[in-house]
Amino acid sequence: DYSAKFPLGDDWIYLNVAIERKMDFGELAQCFCKGRARFAREFDRAKAKNAKIYLLIENCSWEDAYTGNYRSEMKPQAFVASILAWLARYDCQVIFCSQRTSGKLIHDILHREGREMLERMMLNA
Repeated sequence: DYSAKFPLGDDWIYLNVAIERKMDFGELAQCFCKGRARFAREFDRAKAKNAKIYLLIENCSWEDAYTGNYRSEMKPQAFVASILAWLARYDCQVIFCSQRTSGKLIHDILHREGREMLERMMLNA
């Protein structure tokens, strides 16, 4: 859903980071059920490019996942297993936050990742 590019002289440098935002576990469950093949293709493309992926999920927690506190017929055991499989398979990081925080958090993640990338580039120059 989100990434960034940074100006460097007359060029742009693209950040090899993506943030996949889901508004809740119901939306994520749809990706694991009906949209699983498409969702996997997105993550496969990112993995092939060695992109770092953040999976940001609003208004949820691990407790919600384990207790089935979401709108889906997907059973909690299968849902948690799918989340954990995604984390292992795609080396992504899951972040939970409120909807009020997500915009700021997305900005701050991309800003920090960009700064780290530029610092690494300067060290290697």
